Amino acid sequence: MSGGSFNYLLYEDPAGMLWRRHTVRDMAEYLGRGEPGDAAPAAAALTAYADLLDRAVDEITRVHTELYELMHAVEWKASGDWGPDQLLEFCAAFVPPAPAGGAS
Repeated sequence: MSGGSFNYLLYEDPAGMLWRRHTVRDMAEYLGRGEPGDAAPAAAALTAYADLLDRAVDEITRVHTELYELMHAVEWKASGDWGPDQLLEFCAAFVPPAPAGGAS
């Protein structure tokens, strides 16, 4: 039995695909290098999936960056570095991130 050329990507948990999106793109490129028959639709489907994963990572990164200071404040309060008043003051001034696509 053989296999594993793409580290068994098919078994990856959907959340783990964010980390393995480059392997999805590698699969698409593999199909595009001349598999017998018309593999173009299959390669396009994998490329579209890799593009979706890239967009998801971009959005997660954007929201994480916008929530960084909030997560910092909660962490410091939970760890005893801040008192309740400091956290409440931070939360009162907090502006939630814009939803995806910039709509309000």
